[in-house]
Amino acid sequence: MTRTRIATRRPSVTRDVTWTTTQGSQSFSLTFGLDPETARLSEVFYSDGQRVGSQLQHEISDGCVLISLLLQHGAAPDAIGHSLSRIPVLGQDAPASVIGAIVEALRQEAERTDEAVRHG
Repeated sequence: MTRTRIATRRPSVTRDVTWTTTQGSQSFSLTFGLDPETARLSEVFYSDGQRVGSQLQHEISDGCVLISLLLQHGAAPDAIGHSLSRIPVLGQDAPASVIGAIVEALRQEAERTDEAVRHG
């Protein structure tokens, strides 16, 4: 698969994410970049919410880079999340890792974007 180059200037939206585990919750913000021609999600960036330089901040940032590369190579959000681990947390099926939480937020944003395109 060839990498799709994205426009230099593109719309984006920032969302707050909470990743809940059996140990507690971590909150952070992600920014999703959209292809200006298709409104397809084309990238995700860590925005804020974790202590600068912390292990989790680096994991979120690196995960966003890898997920963005997958998107730019044509992977759909559902396909990315399909094989990631999930665990029961407080009686709910939840992402087992922060990478899974990023992909879950990406999938939710894709649903919002698709809905907006259909109605808009």
